Amino acid sequence: PKMLRAAWTVARDGWLEFEAAANVTLDVPLTAGAKMLHDFRPGWTTERPISSNPPSWFVSPRRSFAEGVCWITFFVTMTLFLAYKGPGLRPLDLPRSGPRRVTFVDRLIGYSLIVSIVVVFWYKIVTKTMVYMLQPCHIVTMMLIYVCFCTDRRRASIVYAFFVHMNVGTLLALGFPDTSDYWRRNILPEFTIFNFFFLHYMLLIVPLWYEYQGTLHFRKG
Repeated sequence: PKMLRAAWTVARDGWLEFEAAANVTLDVPLTAGAKMLHDFRPGWTTERPISSNPPSWFVSPRRSFAEGVCWITFFVTMTLFLAYKGPGLRPLDLPRSGPRRVTFVDRLIGYSLIVSIVVVFWYKIVTKTMVYMLQPCHIVTMMLIYVCFCTDRRRASIVYAFFVHMNVGTLLALGFPDTSDYWRRNILPEFTIFNFFFLHYMLLIVPLWYEYQGTLHFRKG
């Protein structure tokens, strides 16, 4: 325990020194990035929030910008490395390219998802929160819409495989739903909350339908 505590202290102190040096060296871009984020939501406080109402910065805009740049750089680097040096899509054991029959149920699911995501898009425009269209649930919804209408078996299977692995957030959204924003803004709250649950339950149920149908193949596990 003493060795671990000493190692943790050294690592923490080293990180704090690195952070302080980076704050000085990168002051100009960090300040510019912090201003950009602050101007995006100038009314938000920078104190640690105790709830989502009223909204606030969980950490300061400067730190949010710095962490965002670091994480994006890390993930883009790892993605490019795995794309060019990794095994690629071979482990998924995807089917060959070929025609895929788009059924009436596929179209029904696809059009239902389109209507639901359009409602979300409308709500984000009205509330001036378009940046939240980049939330994972909206991204995977667009992927599932593509799968519903895709007529190539291989392309549909590729997107479906990525969809399945990225869709874990749906379980979190349904397990811990936060609908307070809909009530706070009071813009057709019953309708927008219904659409919230409809969209997320579709993201949960539709993959089960495709697994039962057995037309989209990739190696699990």
